[in-house]
Amino acid sequence: MVVKTHNGQFVRLDTPGIIIHLTSTYGCTRSLESLVSPKHEFTFISNDYINNYRTELFRTNDEINNFARFLGQLNITEFLQVNISDTHFINVSQLQSTQWAYLIPELNEMIRQPFIVEDCCCNEFNTLVAPSNNTPADINLCTKLLIYLDRYHAAFSRYYTASVISLDQLKSGRRRSEKSIPSTFCLALR
Repeated sequence: MVVKTHNGQFVRLDTPGIIIHLTSTYGCTRSLESLVSPKHEFTFISNDYINNYRTELFRTNDEINNFARFLGQLNITEFLQVNISDTHFINVSQLQSTQWAYLIPELNEMIRQPFIVEDCCCNEFNTLVAPSNNTPADINLCTKLLIYLDRYHAAFSRYYTASVISLDQLKSGRRRSEKSIPSTFCLALR
């Protein structure tokens, strides 16, 4: 699918490295528009879609919210793009080469079978905070980003936790967490 962006270009949704975000015009209360910076340019969907059909298709806030949810299903989001993935481990010692190696002693006491870590990762955040030269633009972006994350902490805090789920839980289909640990996103934020 091809969509028009805020700057008038047309891009495919599956273009590698391109993440398209919603603007506040789509009823988003947590739009990334406040994070605009010379260091990083976010790609926003054009407001033409909502503006051109406001009187025909989007007469109520509920209709606008439903359209924004539909766009969210297409991975056009208001927040940074967070990916949730499962990483499989045969035993706890396999965590040695991961960011969770420090948890091995604690998890050795709890986990005695294969398990997964259901993790939240945000490559877009990692790009934003990649090593910088501490220029005023870098500092300004990091300040804006921290204020943004603080302001919307309640909405995004679920991405700060990863779950350790045993094979038994996976087989039963319950996916109940044996232990909550810091997610990759949380560790990057720290």
